[in-house]
Amino acid sequence: MAKNKKETPAAVKKPAGGKKKKYSLTVWDHHDTMIVNLRMWVEKAIENLNADIKKHTPGLVGKPKLEAALSKAQELNVQLWDQIRVAQELADAHKEA
Repeated sequence: MAKNKKETPAAVKKPAGGKKKKYSLTVWDHHDTMIVNLRMWVEKAIENLNADIKKHTPGLVGKPKLEAALSKAQELNVQLWDQIRVAQELADAHKEA
């Protein structure tokens, strides 16, 4: 059976000389990666806390105060990392004169 070949996007194809363009990572790319990883780590910590509450203290499940606290934690996590991302993107876009 013949395998289906996927089209390679033009941006990924090799230039006429046969060499690929190298993309060098910047310090800002490193920060971007760290922001994503930390945001995901905090999200996972909130999920794990919720799972442990369900397992070890089922009497709290569904309580408005607990639901509000977990919801607020998720919201603040998103806001925090969004603001850090704004600072990182400003630094990345800034060109020294």
